[in-house]
Amino acid sequence: MKLKNGDGSLAVSFGNVLTMIVMICSVAVVYGSINTRVEAVEINLQLKADRELIETHLEYIAQQIEEIKNSLNELNKRRK
Repeated sequence: MKLKNGDGSLAVSFGNVLTMIVMICSVAVVYGSINTRVEAVEINLQLKADRELIETHLEYIAQQIEEIKNSLNELNKRRK
């Protein structure tokens, strides 16, 4: 794979062109693969964050329901 001939002019051979095409394709494939993986990680992270938020809300709601139950039980005890 020569870049210059003996006289100093550029030598562009089929091997040079093929090597450049393969390198460019390789870089494009790797870049696309990395982007796909990053997007998958972002989606999984968002789903996990949403799930944690929902769990936090459910815990808060359960706590509020428990307080309401206790209040109703106290009111029933007072009426008796």
